[in-house]
Amino acid sequence: KQLSYNHLLLASEIFYLKELQCIKEYIFVPIRDNISSLTDENDINSINHDDINIAFKHWDHLLTFHDSFLSAIKNQKHILPTLYQYINFTKIYVDYSAEYEKILNIFSHWRSPKFKQFIIKQLENENLIKIIENN
Repeated sequence: KQLSYNHLLLASEIFYLKELQCIKEYIFVPIRDNISSLTDENDINSINHDDINIAFKHWDHLLTFHDSFLSAIKNQKHILPTLYQYINFTKIYVDYSAEYEKILNIFSHWRSPKFKQFIIKQLENENLIKIIENN
């Protein structure tokens, strides 16, 4: 029974880390790298650097935590002692949750046609589709 819980946690962690990596690689980084082409000075719904920094400021910390945690539990029979060692990292999620409404509000304002087309194009990326379908 313990091994099945460990397996479920390990599988869940692998899946979640892949999702975080996909969002960073196919959404966050491309938005950040293409902000000038997505911005329209006359549109109040345009994306700006401050909004991007707020919306994604926890992302690298989340990725680092989950990558490190996954590496630590990969070959262990009993995960609970390791989980206990990493429990303080849940503060990342406390911080993220405290700003979640603000982040959602930022996303809700990104309604420009340029941005919508950009996101549609990113979501149609063949590599991303393969990753989603294989999970």
